Amino acid sequence: MLKIITAPNPLLTKVSTEITANNFKPNEIMVGSPDGPMTLQVLISVMVATMYANPACGLAAPQLGVSKRVIVYNPDEDNEPDDKDTDKTVIMVNPVIKDFSDATNIESETCLSLPGIEANIKRHTAIIVEYLDEDLEVKVKSVKDWEAKIIQHEIDHLDGYLFWDRKGTLKGALQNKYRLAKIKANKQRKHKHG
Repeated sequence: MLKIITAPNPLLTKVSTEITANNFKPNEIMVGSPDGPMTLQVLISVMVATMYANPACGLAAPQLGVSKRVIVYNPDEDNEPDDKDTDKTVIMVNPVIKDFSDATNIESETCLSLPGIEANIKRHTAIIVEYLDEDLEVKVKSVKDWEAKIIQHEIDHLDGYLFWDRKGTLKGALQNKYRLAKIKANKQRKHKHG
């Protein structure tokens, strides 16, 4: 299992690259990872296992240090890992939001890459997303509410954004700068003491 990376790791602000299928099968496509090369199939398995080992409803490859456009999620609203219905796991390779509703909603979000931080984020209430599934077949999915929020959050990771980047105000940017400085200071303290 790969370790979840946290801010201020620069990989979290990098735009991820697409998986290019070019007549390959998922077990033939190689991707780089902090632990060395692995197949797309293995990456997906590691991502799913990591998501279920944590209180998370979704996970993007960059959160594991892999700068590829892959997300996994479970639309089940129960965030406790033991209570999730694993049959509901969704895998999206190269997801692209093709359309979105005018309607938006502001709700609280958290992120494994920003431990201990929560913020109210504005998201579209409905989206249409095109992606490749785990067999690299093209799919189009129309989702709303909770599931739309998850996908938008995870795609943000693929585009190098963390949810606090969605605050969109100077005040929010200054708060983010302060939070990042606090995270760095805490990490330095931990290295000195332990």
